[in-house]
Amino acid sequence: MEIGNKNEFCFVIGEAKDTDIQVVDIWLSGSLVTYFDNSVYVPQFLESLRQELSILESGSIPAGYIALALGPTTDDVSARFKIIGPDLEISFELGESQPKVTHVSLSSTIAAYRECIGLLGE
Repeated sequence: MEIGNKNEFCFVIGEAKDTDIQVVDIWLSGSLVTYFDNSVYVPQFLESLRQELSILESGSIPAGYIALALGPTTDDVSARFKIIGPDLEISFELGESQPKVTHVSLSSTIAAYRECIGLLGE
């Protein structure tokens, strides 16, 4: 199930591998950020998503906050969030690649987090 837009911000929930292991791909600006490891340990991943959602909903990103620190599956991406009006600026780097910056709707990103949490938490 695809939640969001792969050219902006997207979670793609795939097959369950085990009771607590689920395939989840995360896309930013057309780049797959879970290219190395897309198997999440659902209880830990959900907790990390909830914490990040709480920060996004607060409208205030703490200084030095590392975004998308969602467990081992996102170890290969380095990302930062910045709220600019109704948008979320996401700067990120994958492995040795050049840094990228994308702007997405903050409200649609929050909605994607909520939907992903709801589906994985069922």
